[in-house]
Amino acid sequence: MEKKLNQMGNDLITKGILLYIFLPLLLGCSSNKISEKQNITDSIGNKEGYDNKIVNNIKFTPDTVINNRFFLSNAGLFDLPVRNMHLTEGLRESPVYVFFNKRKDEYFLLYQYEGSTINTFNCFEIGYAKELGSQNGVILEGFDSFITGSGMKIGIQIDSLIKIKGSNYVKKTNSNVYYEISDYATNDFLQRYNMPAYFLDCSIDGQIISKVKFGFIQP
Repeated sequence: MEKKLNQMGNDLITKGILLYIFLPLLLGCSSNKISEKQNITDSIGNKEGYDNKIVNNIKFTPDTVINNRFFLSNAGLFDLPVRNMHLTEGLRESPVYVFFNKRKDEYFLLYQYEGSTINTFNCFEIGYAKELGSQNGVILEGFDSFITGSGMKIGIQIDSLIKIKGSNYVKKTNSNVYYEISDYATNDFLQRYNMPAYFLDCSIDGQIISKVKFGFIQP
């Protein structure tokens, strides 16, 4: 009887050792299969090239700066001398200052809302210079291109925009993606700038961002 119990004990020990050795391997194989299955699902079910679960969790953060130099609604941080420049009227719904990058293949518009003080701008727009035709403007020799604080610029893919700004847009079509913040009563950002609403409007050409316009909605 004692011999039989010892044999059973040895068998249990042997099985325990084998389980200890092979269980991690089995779990690893299972995990790899799940991961492979998930990748297949993403590649088939997500035609836009981003993980919906990830972008749905991205909180939309408003941009307020271009090239880390030009700031919305902050004359104290704005160092571009515009006092000797002329506002262009009729090009957009509000008067604008027109600038180009050094290659003159991108434009940068600064919107001057009615009642704004000098060097204070409530809306920025960047796009391809060809869209403005023969419009005159000032060439900014120190800038190869224009880019927002979050990394948005013209020429990026639509999926790159969604990865930066998330999928909580107000509307999305084949030609446009539009975001908006309008909950002034509960939004610290709008209260800090004392503006009723903020928007980001991106034009799409194919799968490429061809224009980026953002700022405050005119009261």
